[in-house]
Amino acid sequence: MAVNLAYQSDPAYIALSPADKAIVDKQQFQQNYGGMGAASLGDFQTLLDRLEGSKIRQQQAKDISARPNIYAGGLAQMMSNF
Repeated sequence: MAVNLAYQSDPAYIALSPADKAIVDKQQFQQNYGGMGAASLGDFQTLLDRLEGSKIRQQQAKDISARPNIYAGGLAQMMSNF
């Protein structure tokens, strides 16, 4: 398996601090070898599912809290007809 380390000879890379080089190396590794592992992907999916569930519950709560205003508006419209 060939590893592409050409970026390490770039003058911009050479001028980086060791901590920044470690970050770039990690990003390059993730780009070359698939990014997230199975555990990270599972965690991400769990968080995404929780977010979707939260958004659904927020929308339902918003709809429920808007009902009295809808009923009141309808009643006011009916009363204005008399």
